[in-house]
Amino acid sequence: MIGNDIVDLNYARHTSKASHPRWAEKVLTAQEKEQLKLFPSPASALWSFWALKESAYKIFYKKTGKRLFIPKKFQSSLTHIQPDFLEACIESPLGKWYGQVQISSDTVHALAVTQKKLFQQITYQTTQLKQTTSSHQSSETRKSLCLKLQQQCRLPAEEFRIESPRYFPQVFVKNKLLPIDVSMSHHHQWGAFAFLQVDQ
Repeated sequence: MIGNDIVDLNYARHTSKASHPRWAEKVLTAQEKEQLKLFPSPASALWSFWALKESAYKIFYKKTGKRLFIPKKFQSSLTHIQPDFLEACIESPLGKWYGQVQISSDTVHALAVTQKKLFQQITYQTTQLKQTTSSHQSSETRKSLCLKLQQQCRLPAEEFRIESPRYFPQVFVKNKLLPIDVSMSHHHQWGAFAFLQVDQ
């Protein structure tokens, strides 16, 4: 199972959260605050942890149907650090999961999985969005996801759709739910998606 999250760094730097110490206290565990010192780029540090937690929460919600998000319940321990790439273990309320973060000058994009081997099977993409209203962000990200799914999974465009009957995206052909695990995210000028085909 997978989850993803994207942060528009250019936008995030201008929000009150970015420099507010109370926000860091609310989001990060003591161990995570220690790990902030390891980051090559302080500007992306907080947001990398946030994106990992959001990604893990999406998995948690898919598994439980519970919407309660307490950031400190999803603790990340960094296992690999490069200027543009991080790996982490995530201690979730449901056990040990795994995370990766791609860092660019514009974005932080995180992926979380329940099994480490799933990273090799994920297709993901980030896209710069034309408009920043929530409805347009969602629509543009969904269109990008649809196009990629049609190309990679060879789904018939006229019969294929993405719906969220359980409040997270699922892929259907006609009325049949396909074994494709999907996650979508958007923030200001950036959208991102991730998907993988699930063994039945």
